Amino acid sequence: MTAEKVAKVIAAFERTLVAGDTPFDRFMRGDKSAMTVQQQKGMKTYEKAGCVHCHGGPMFSDFKLHFIDVTGTGRDDRQPMRTPTLRNLRYTAPYLHHGRKRTLQEVMVFYEKLMDAAAEVIDGGAETDPPFDPLLKHLHLEAEDFEDVLAFLDALNDEGWDKSVTKSVPSGLKVGGE
Repeated sequence: MTAEKVAKVIAAFERTLVAGDTPFDRFMRGDKSAMTVQQQKGMKTYEKAGCVHCHGGPMFSDFKLHFIDVTGTGRDDRQPMRTPTLRNLRYTAPYLHHGRKRTLQEVMVFYEKLMDAAAEVIDGGAETDPPFDPLLKHLHLEAEDFEDVLAFLDALNDEGWDKSVTKSVPSGLKVGGE
């Protein structure tokens, strides 16, 4: 399957990740008890850390391509990837475009390291090929914030979301999952 076809299949899947009755959604509609104090703190930290630059808006995605993977195993990993939604993360592991992060905690550590590496390269005037996304320079995520941000991300899960698995996909590939 070509990269273009893979991208279309992934995009079609991501459009099914509709979640409109999450604790976050209820909170935003005025139910101030829908999110815990920790989730509310995590939301403020998420915004302050700069995550909203790429993961903002109602779908928690800008739907743009960004080059972020500086820890790939080879040249093929060094390509820009579309920002995925953060809704229903509890159900969509493994994470990142290559699926190498099994937990959201691992993703947080990845971004903490990435933020430091990108700032060093960008501030130092060095170039990478392809170049780092300049938005990484605005990311300020600290390890002590992980727990609160993870609590906020949990508020983006919709328990009523359709978790059924289709019997077939357009590509004709075998359908996995539970």
